[in-house]
Amino acid sequence: MSRPLRVVLAIMYPLDPSRRSGGLQAVGCDLVRGFKTVDDLELHVVHCTKEVDSDLVVQDGPVFVHYLHVPRRRVVPNMLTSVWKLRREFRRIQPDVVNAHMGHYATAGILARAPTVFTVHSISWREAKAFRKWFDRLRYRVEMLYDRFAVQRVRRVVAINPYVREQYRAEHDPRWTEIPIPVSDDYFAVPDRTVPGRILCAGTITELKNGLALLQALRLVREWVPDAHVHFVGRIDDPQYLRRMEAYAAENGLAEAVVFHGLVRYEKMLQTYSECAVLALTSREESSPRVILEAAAAGKPSVSVLVGSVGDMIEDGVSGYVEPQDNTPDLADRLVRVLTDDDLRRRLGAAAKQRVEERYSLHRVVAQYMDLYRDVARGG
Repeated sequence: MSRPLRVVLAIMYPLDPSRRSGGLQAVGCDLVRGFKTVDDLELHVVHCTKEVDSDLVVQDGPVFVHYLHVPRRRVVPNMLTSVWKLRREFRRIQPDVVNAHMGHYATAGILARAPTVFTVHSISWREAKAFRKWFDRLRYRVEMLYDRFAVQRVRRVVAINPYVREQYRAEHDPRWTEIPIPVSDDYFAVPDRTVPGRILCAGTITELKNGLALLQALRLVREWVPDAHVHFVGRIDDPQYLRRMEAYAAENGLAEAVVFHGLVRYEKMLQTYSECAVLALTSREESSPRVILEAAAAGKPSVSVLVGSVGDMIEDGVSGYVEPQDNTPDLADRLVRVLTDDDLRRRLGAAAKQRVEERYSLHRVVAQYMDLYRDVARGG
């Protein structure tokens, strides 16, 4: 090919990369950062967003970022109409490869007749079951339809972990390959400024993330570690669920031990990893929770429920602890162990950091994607 390889990265991408809302936006920011170092690559990032009032193209060094406007407060309708906006933009760009990281983005690539790679990050039909509100269930069911449509028709499918491939029963499908989510070098450079007793929970405030379970564990932890406290960091998607968490904290004498930061800037997020002693994850459903990798890169262990690919990300007793869901006493016991034994905490954190360096480093993931893109562009 006489010109650079032209790739569309269709993924959630913030208008301000220093304010990353959710794991998928963080993945997008890290991938763009990695692709900037690749020669002979013309990268176009395309995202439908409510952050702009009209369509906008921004050049970020060698990367062109296309923000396509969608109305506010129309989540499900936007998922339907954005397909046609994306299809039109893909046809205008004429890429050699479209790498879509959401089902409706992949559907747009298919309809644009572009060679499309679909990176599957989550299992939408399992996440839908974690919600009680009909609107949330509807949103995930629409995603499920797009995901299944796209998986059957794209050129290649990427699973970010073995769990995704197993859920789609695609262990032996040659169209599938596994490429993990990346972690940028910034996390590995985070200094250790641990605040004694600090537990970090990084993620949106929703039923899916199940922050109430962590508060229930905290109540038990404080019987042994009186200064134990939790910092919740992440976008508040469900104010009603937040009120339930605040009410539980107040009723159980935890109000002084719980801090809700909301969405914070990237530099502040790095600081929260620097200051925490341990990351806790109590989600009802996950695929590859990126926060575990971010904490590990910063040298901090995680105590997590067994969900999705967590058992593959954490080596139980070596780089952190993994407990069955709804086992609050054992979850609390593992948190107590980490909070009361500095040598254990450092040992687990060092093992976690080494594990992430070997499997999830940004340069490794970018190289895997570039090999895939070149193969697809050649017709593979």
